[in-house]
Amino acid sequence: MFSRYFKWILDKSCDLTEVCSLLIQEGLLYDPVTEEGIIVYTSGTLPSQQDEGGSAYTGRLFTLLASKGWANIEALSSRLEHFIDRLSHRITV
Repeated sequence: MFSRYFKWILDKSCDLTEVCSLLIQEGLLYDPVTEEGIIVYTSGTLPSQQDEGGSAYTGRLFTLLASKGWANIEALSSRLEHFIDRLSHRITV
């Protein structure tokens, strides 16, 4: 088990349901059968409200990465970073 935290800036609101749906699409959400994947452990910090400037939605994503082996934790971490980075770059200014 490993914890990861990200500051997340998006061009639209994102709640826990949407985050989990996106993680499922990427094959990243925790699967109780395999006991591996990513668990979002708080939803109150997600980018659900516009920032003061009204140009973006800023929040934080707190996750736990679960796996039976360290090599897969590193792979999950890398895939999660790419996932966050890809969604963050959808912002249009």
